[in-house]
Amino acid sequence: MKMCFFATIFFLQVYSLYAQQTAPMKEELLLRSKHQKTAGFVLLGAGVLLFAIAAPGEVSFDEAAVLAVGGGAAILGSIPLFLASGRNKRKARQMKTSFRLDRFPYLQPGGWWSCAPALAVRLAF
Repeated sequence: MKMCFFATIFFLQVYSLYAQQTAPMKEELLLRSKHQKTAGFVLLGAGVLLFAIAAPGEVSFDEAAVLAVGGGAAILGSIPLFLASGRNKRKARQMKTSFRLDRFPYLQPGGWWSCAPALAVRLAF
């Protein structure tokens, strides 16, 4: 019974250490925003290029339909990327970070509790 109790305490402690969700940091959000904006411009450019190829009418009707639908889909696909890019950039600019040194208690193999230094980060949105 003691072994089950200690095993449960051990697994709960390990779970609390590794199961914490971390919010993305400011630099990660800015980088994600940059990548999303780049992908949005690539899709927008590809859509405009497909429309430009289909517009003069020098391709067959079947090919023109495929190019026009593909171009429209690419242009419409770029819109959510631009919106997500702006949202991530806004989140990153509103983020305020503060750091604090704490002591984190943990159980040593001999059954003694000890405190290790820990870094606390507070993000305010």
